[in-house]
Amino acid sequence: MILYIDRHLSTCYWCMQRHPGVLRIVNYQNALRAIGEWIDARHPRSIRIIELPDGYSLQWQWPNAPTMYQRNFLLDELVALQRRSHRQPPSFDSTGLNGSLDYQATNRNVLRAIGYEMDQVNARQLLVEQVDDSYLITYEYQNVREGTSWRKYMSVMTAQQRHNLLIEARGRRQRKTGLAARMG
Repeated sequence: MILYIDRHLSTCYWCMQRHPGVLRIVNYQNALRAIGEWIDARHPRSIRIIELPDGYSLQWQWPNAPTMYQRNFLLDELVALQRRSHRQPPSFDSTGLNGSLDYQATNRNVLRAIGYEMDQVNARQLLVEQVDDSYLITYEYQNVREGTSWRKYMSVMTAQQRHNLLIEARGRRQRKTGLAARMG
């Protein structure tokens, strides 16, 4: 049985019915990281990511080109991209802190950090659009104080806010947890 465990219980049930056979985990952090890696390999001028019921739509422009291009990433494809990414050795570049690409403001890292934040608020209907050095982020979230009421949220993340988000994300990844934290 294929089961997509994501942030929507109704989607999980729908996916179990649609794709019987294997266990898969898809969340914003992993999905946006995979899309970010795809983007980083191609270097577009601007990007827009729109969440769809069965994946994401990526729209982009090349430098000095007026045409917008589009590519859809279905959930199955994102899982395959994630698996491929985890099999590759870590990349290093002397321009990053400690040489690691995990500390640079690549689309992979920025989108992964945004994805983590979206997972924390149980977001839905995500839109991320790069506007010059900033990112426009809109999503819906459920206001637990008001019961089943859904709210729309919009924010513009500046270059400084993006830098701070990446520092926080790096701190989370470096934090010892579980047995490592208990063993010192």
